[in-house]
Amino acid sequence: MAVAYLQHQPSPRIICSRKAHSVPCTGDLTDVFRSGDASATIVIADVCGKDEQAHGHARYLRNAVRALADDYSPAGVLDRVNQAFSRRIADFGDDRFASVFVATVTGRRLAYASAGHDFALLISSDGRHRHLPPTGVIVGVNGSENYGERTLSVASTDWLILVTDGITDARDAKGTFFGTGGVARNALCAVGAGKDDPATHILEAARTHGSGRFVDDASVLCVRFSARD
Repeated sequence: MAVAYLQHQPSPRIICSRKAHSVPCTGDLTDVFRSGDASATIVIADVCGKDEQAHGHARYLRNAVRALADDYSPAGVLDRVNQAFSRRIADFGDDRFASVFVATVTGRRLAYASAGHDFALLISSDGRHRHLPPTGVIVGVNGSENYGERTLSVASTDWLILVTDGITDARDAKGTFFGTGGVARNALCAVGAGKDDPATHILEAARTHGSGRFVDDASVLCVRFSARD
């Protein structure tokens, strides 16, 4: 089973987002919200595990990022989220960790930081695409980690494609992974065909590849930029 969301918040002048995920989906987080007067923040995270504790950690990360986003850049957010999450993990006495991608969009400027979240793809309407690599390690392992940040220009109608590893790890009967190649192919196909909801297209393609099921939480977040200035 899968659920798709069509979201025109925080502002259609800044971005429009599309979300889709498997059900149940306990350890994944996708979030898009207004930050500051003219910016939006984009988040995807994947906490290891599929139990209620993973769900609690994901909620914690969501609240932490939202609390910090108005005052810090994406790298500053991840520095502080990692410190807090590492303390939380120590208090729980477990060995959980999470990959987290945080980006802020202001006009045509996209700034991002990525804690071990390896699949982020920026696609333009003409089919050009680029991979946005991680800028640091996963959160929850080393509380003193410092995260890098990258800034790039985005054009109106560009799409940012983000997935968790439940998508890339979907396997067919022969054991072949859907992989990042499957995400890229289906994202390019959806965007090239002018589909308004590439997230559902990618999710369903991965589920079909995996013989109708996912072995892990699977989430897709697709964001279209619409700011003109």
